[in-house]
Amino acid sequence: MDGPARKSNRVLFREIYRDPDRKSMLRIARELLSLLFLYREIPAHYFSRYMFKKDISNYKDFVPNKLAGTISVRINDHKVKEVLDNKLFFNFFYSQFDIRVPGIVIYNHGNAFVSDGQVFHIRNLGEFAGLLSRAFEKNSVLASMIVKTLISWEKFTRK
Repeated sequence: MDGPARKSNRVLFREIYRDPDRKSMLRIARELLSLLFLYREIPAHYFSRYMFKKDISNYKDFVPNKLAGTISVRINDHKVKEVLDNKLFFNFFYSQFDIRVPGIVIYNHGNAFVSDGQVFHIRNLGEFAGLLSRAFEKNSVLASMIVKTLISWEKFTRK
């Protein structure tokens, strides 16, 4: 819920309020206050990690943004930062060590999308929708698929 596609607080609040799978507003308020006192920061991660959903009971197990940033600076090897930041590099690098990583169905560089070893040059939303439809059809045995950007939005928003 950050980056260029970030929604206004009003729109975000309205979507959460209308969500049929959200916790009660009283419970959300209690959990937010609890996290505020626990971490001494506004718990923005509560919404970006969907902790307002009814099925999330372990909301205190999620690391808030500020603390996560502090921890990652101390434990990440900066020599492999590019591998860690880029989801495609991460997958290619760590999968060779028998580390379980999510399978990649499609990846892209600009408007060139790679699927099943073929490159597709996508020029419009309709072509992209068609590519996604084919990916869902070919991978119908999967319970779910996640569509994410390769590189974190930080790279595009840094000044």
